[in-house]
Amino acid sequence: DESKLTVAWVFLSDGVLSSLPEPVMVQYLEFLEYLITSKGILSGAPLCVQLIYVMKIFMLPSQPFLDSKVSDILRKLLEYFLSIPYIDFRESKLTGYPSFGDFFNKFCGTYEAEGFCDPVFAGFILLPTRCDYALTYRRLIWVERIETLRLLRKSCIQISKLSLLLKQMLI
Repeated sequence: DESKLTVAWVFLSDGVLSSLPEPVMVQYLEFLEYLITSKGILSGAPLCVQLIYVMKIFMLPSQPFLDSKVSDILRKLLEYFLSIPYIDFRESKLTGYPSFGDFFNKFCGTYEAEGFCDPVFAGFILLPTRCDYALTYRRLIWVERIETLRLLRKSCIQISKLSLLLKQMLI
């Protein structure tokens, strides 16, 4: 699809992202935040694909999410994705994963191994577990990823701004 090709340049590969120096990473993420939150600019890329590429920042070996500037940008992006009423997770084909479930499982594994109970990282894990999304992602956390659930409890104690997400999960 031509519209998907025109926005593909925005999403850098993991290798390129992990090699960016910290100031350039911050500038790239600020640019990405602008493109994602500006209505219509990235309309060629499904919301699920945009979300996955943002979530992949947490999976980089350099762990840029620990930097306060990067964390602030990721928090703003999380708040943006939380404001969206519905994300179709079946539209994840551009990302190199067969399904969002496969990506989410790997994402949870990264959180367990290298997440340091980061509250923004935890927010991105909680996002697809909202009650208005498929049970699959909640089941993954409650049944297959008990360690993730245990670590989320520690992270959620630190989350004050993300209480909206928790309310959405319970409604």
